Amino acid sequence: MAFSMQGQQQTNWCWAACAASIKLFYTPSSNWTQCLLANSAFSRTDCCTNPVPSACNIGWTFKQALQLTGNFDHQITQKAALVAIRRDVDKCRPIAASIFWHGGGGHGVVIYGVEDHILGAKIYVADPFFGNSLMRYSSFPANYQTGADWTITDFTKP
Repeated sequence: MAFSMQGQQQTNWCWAACAASIKLFYTPSSNWTQCLLANSAFSRTDCCTNPVPSACNIGWTFKQALQLTGNFDHQITQKAALVAIRRDVDKCRPIAASIFWHGGGGHGVVIYGVEDHILGAKIYVADPFFGNSLMRYSSFPANYQTGADWTITDFTKP
């Protein structure tokens, strides 16, 4: 699938970058931006100003962000099974993954592809901070960057 991830515009806006990118994937004419998502999420009107107020630069959940854009389908509180990833990728539906770093803190990425390899399937990971990666499914996200656990999966819809 031809998924394009925006870079996150603020340090804690991985959720906004992922949700805006998913919305643009499904609806290229969408007006949702990261700062407009933050305005809506936090009931503010100043998240699109420069400089962005610190009260706007906070984390939020994929579920809530995807509900705002109309792209939330369902959620599971665990790593998605490879069969579920394949199913949604085959339907051109990117998947939002919430990961929590072993050293503390959370992050959000989007899974947008699966590739078969002799040593096991690999998944395409779009990260609004670190960029795109092709990772072995069995070791993601334990071996991703500094190591993490995949705790929540949000499935999307057009």
